[in-house]
Amino acid sequence: MLKKRQKTNTFKKPSFKRRPLLIIGLILLMAVVALATAKILASISQNNSNNEPESTIEVTDQTGTGAEIATDNAEDPNNKTPAQYEGPDVNTLDYLSGVITYAGAIDNYLTISTTINQYLSTGTCELILTQGGKTVSHTADIIANPSSSTCDGFNIPLSELGSGSWNIDIRLTSGDKNGTITGEVSL
Repeated sequence: MLKKRQKTNTFKKPSFKRRPLLIIGLILLMAVVALATAKILASISQNNSNNEPESTIEVTDQTGTGAEIATDNAEDPNNKTPAQYEGPDVNTLDYLSGVITYAGAIDNYLTISTTINQYLSTGTCELILTQGGKTVSHTADIIANPSSSTCDGFNIPLSELGSGSWNIDIRLTSGDKNGTITGEVSL
């Protein structure tokens, strides 16, 4: 007589005794990953806060009146808001005036940015950096903004300069008007 074949189940269900260990292991793994991620993010945040400039630049226009501009602006953490000019209508003055909005080292370059208070469509900016007896000079065009102007930017390789405190003298020329912006930067 023939016997019927019995079905055998080749798939075994996991033991209920192992499930709590598996769940505890997954929870521990997630906790370790979360702690490692938090530590890495805290380290990155601390490194970024140490790279922010915390200096001031003394700025003087041609009239000789000075203004201190803080480069570490708590209201604008990216330091993108230029200092505001307060005084007579600048477009009626017989001289040019402005401020240094940024002066600092970025990627092996001394970067200097300016805002010229008058709207100018043409002109030149001559940058003269001095330290003791050493002088470094660069020229840039004046670029018009909607209501003011700027020098086309200065990026001087740090290899040309060296460390220490440098005096900044930017001579503005447009048509028959001239002006000077002065400041100082430490490298």
